Amino acid sequence: MQHTQGRTHALAFDTGGLMVPNVPDNMDRPGEAVARADVFLRAMAKGGYTALNIGAHELALGVDDLRRLAAAHHMPLLSANLTDKSGKPAFQRLLVKQAGPLKIGVFGLITAQPADVLNTVDKQQLRIEPPNPAATAAVRELRAQGCDVVVVLSQLSRTEVDALMTHVKGIDLVLGSSGMDMTNQLVSIGDGFFTDTYVKGKYAGVITIAARGKGRLYAADMKAAQNAQRADLAAQVQSLQTQLELAADPKAATKMSKEAREVLEHQVAALRARMQRVTMELEAGAQAPPNANTVTLEMAAMAQELPDDAEVLKWVDKLKLSYPHVPGH
Repeated sequence: MQHTQGRTHALAFDTGGLMVPNVPDNMDRPGEAVARADVFLRAMAKGGYTALNIGAHELALGVDDLRRLAAAHHMPLLSANLTDKSGKPAFQRLLVKQAGPLKIGVFGLITAQPADVLNTVDKQQLRIEPPNPAATAAVRELRAQGCDVVVVLSQLSRTEVDALMTHVKGIDLVLGSSGMDMTNQLVSIGDGFFTDTYVKGKYAGVITIAARGKGRLYAADMKAAQNAQRADLAAQVQSLQTQLELAADPKAATKMSKEAREVLEHQVAALRARMQRVTMELEAGAQAPPNANTVTLEMAAMAQELPDDAEVLKWVDKLKLSYPHVPGH
């Protein structure tokens, strides 16, 4: 929280992937995961965090323990696409916070792609709804409540993030992905922006919104955001082309079906078309309109010279005494 000190109307969020190191959780000693989660949530509450998104690493703790600890530390748990077997929300769907002149609407999403996520969800008697319909409903509700800015806390894959921001209108910011690849610039996608920080809490993404009126957000540096989007699209094209090339190799261990190859080829074509549009926008020199709400991103390193909180250190030291490090663990 050092990087929010001195900032007006700061909100702090965690996008998930925090509670346990491994999914499935088969490395911890009895009671260790719950004790660690207790320290995490106590520290987050002390630091003034606003909410935590639910990912597979949170669910691996166990829903009952997760809810109990979050309630004890007054930490809202968000997920718009996790339900119980009857279809009722498993956690709080939406959160609305006033930040100065802006009403901020927030919701969280979890991916259904990795098998270990699905196994963890099934064990908890939960199910993951498709993210885009869940997001569409959440955006509609938040806008109906008068929210000026809509933020998604994401544990989606990078591909799902791209699809979400392309097809669901009304999202201003998507924070995070299951890949946790650091973005040094806001990535412009659709009418909003995406950013991701790095693993293990090494960086804090600090987003500053300059509120000047109503309407969508614009990057303070539109050229940088568009260049970041073009680089992101190029990386996606390269990844898909690599998959196609590997599948075309006669010596490949796994063969790709004709249908799967056609899907990838269609995705490459669509990405290339978007790259062309972004290039045209860059050449046109698009700028934020006068008096528009603008947004900037700073990646703040969690450097060793930042002072530690003495009380939190005591909690960590107590945890280490209870569960000392074991080589290879």
